[in-house]
Amino acid sequence: LTAMYEPESESDATFWEGSAEETASELGELLRDKGVAQ
Repeated sequence: LTAMYEPESESDATFWEGSAEETASELGELLRDKGVAQ
């Protein structure tokens, strides 16, 4: 082994921290912004 590296991420993953109510609200906003939910 001569070198190690961390590969670049290919996804646009979003991680939220906080209570279930807070994260559910933020997820709802994201889905509405993306046009997935109304």
